[in-house]
Amino acid sequence: MFFKLNNSMKIPIISFLTSILLVLSIVYDFSYLSALNLSFSQVPTSISDHIRSSLLWAPVLFLGLFVSLTFELVSMRIEKGMSEEEIINSSPNPKIARKIRNSPENFLIFIVIFTAIFIFISYIFGIINIINYYTLMDWKYFFMALWIVVFEWIFTNERINKKFSKEFFLIFLVFGAMLIYVFFQGKIDAKKAFSKPQNVYFKLKNNEFIEKKFLRNFENFFLVYDKSTKNIEIILKSEIIYFGFKTNKKK
Repeated sequence: MFFKLNNSMKIPIISFLTSILLVLSIVYDFSYLSALNLSFSQVPTSISDHIRSSLLWAPVLFLGLFVSLTFELVSMRIEKGMSEEEIINSSPNPKIARKIRNSPENFLIFIVIFTAIFIFISYIFGIINIINYYTLMDWKYFFMALWIVVFEWIFTNERINKKFSKEFFLIFLVFGAMLIYVFFQGKIDAKKAFSKPQNVYFKLKNNEFIEKKFLRNFENFFLVYDKSTKNIEIILKSEIIYFGFKTNKKK
């Protein structure tokens, strides 16, 4: 099975989707580490780590895509598979129908503008810290909505429309939105892990017991925070006999 970029170029769909998944996971990990003031040059991640990262962001994102696709298919069934122009022209009053059909796009533009103004004013007056958890959530949905608006503006041009396949439009739209989602989700998850870390204890091969604040579990090491030194540390799994998590639940 192939994905058509245009009339002459085809890409194997399995290879394409695998590459997309890996790229999104790398962006997620890059964002996660950068939120902790770290980088790939400091944290020795592997391809396996990036693939496993998809388990952190993919379930919620794919659930959202599934709901959106289901809604779109139900809408198509209700509209009997007619095109936008066919729906408008078959209505009793085409002018009013066109305005109603365009209202979701206009509403999306309004949401983008309103969110941008709200975040900017909140930041200026100190109501919201620009990098806190909730503002990152606002920015995530703002840029996703902005991407959809910009995408619609670019690809409604007839000449641009003719150069690419419908599959390309769909993949490009979804990939752009997913890229924005994983970038901000990485930062959000890092902020959440750092602000409310779980206690984890280790027994090392030198028989030493240590307790740290858990941040992330990678293939070959743990990323932890030492509250006393206020440092983020790497503990290699090759140096550990066993480890466990402490819970704050009362019996």
